[in-house]
Order: sequence, then C-alpha cells, then structure tokens
Amino acid sequence: MKTRRKGVALITAILVMAFVLAMAAAAMFLSVRSLRVSGAFSRYEGGLSAADGGLAFGINEAIASITEARMPQEQSVSLSGYSISVIPDFIGVFFNAGGSIEFASGYEGLGKASATSGASAFFRINSVASRGNDRVSVEAVYVHSPQAH
Repeated sequence: MKTRRKGVALITAILVMAFVLAMAAAAMFLSVRSLRVSGAFSRYEGGLSAADGGLAFGINEAIASITEARMPQEQSVSLSGYSISVIPDFIGVFFNAGGSIEFASGYEGLGKASATSGASAFFRINSVASRGNDRVSVEAVYVHSPQAH
C-alpha cells in the first residue's frame, strides 16, 4: 500500500510541474506578443506623425499652385527617417454662400462675398509615410478661400 502512495505523489508532482511549466510558457508567450503589439503601435504613431507632417507640404504646394496658376505637383520629402510622398489633387472651385459670379461689384451688400472671396478652391491631399515595410497614409481636404483685406 505504501508503494502505491509514493507513485501517486510522484504523478501528482509531475502533473503540478507540468501545469506550472504551461503557465510559465503562456506568460512568456503573452509577454512577447505584447511587446510586438506595442512595437507595432509605436511604429504606427511615428508614421502617422510623419504623414501628418507631410500634409503641411501638400498645403504649401496647393497654395503655390494657386498663386502660380498651375496644377499642383507631387512632393517627396524625408522626415524623421520616413520617406513621405505627398500628392495634392485639385478637386475644383466652388462658389461660397452669399456670392454670385454675376453680382461681383464689390459694394457693401450681397455682392461683397463674390468680389472679395466668392469662390473657394478645394484640394484632396494624400500623404504617405513609409519606412521599411511600414506604411501609413493620411488623407485630408484643404479648402483655400481668399480673404478680403
């Protein structure tokens, strides 16, 4: 009878050690996976900041295209280790509320909006930041409305 109890104790000890080993393996797996996720999130935030910074280049190109009477050109720039491609697309010109193309005399009244800032130019700006296999894209709409001076 005593030999039987010793065998049960040995089997119980082996089962407890296997359970503890499985728990340790699960903890290590979750820890490594958590590090990968936080690393990916950190890379995403860096790429998002770089792509967001690229929007400023796109806005500057949109304004330059208006003042120089040309279509906007694609811009490429390096920022914080990221290669950024900025594509400003001209959407069109739309009349502002309160303005009319026929009624552009510029007096203080309904025609003032048309004579000073009756139309707005719309641009879609796509900024893509890439580094290695990481790629983040940000898209925005920029509206250029000249203001009365």
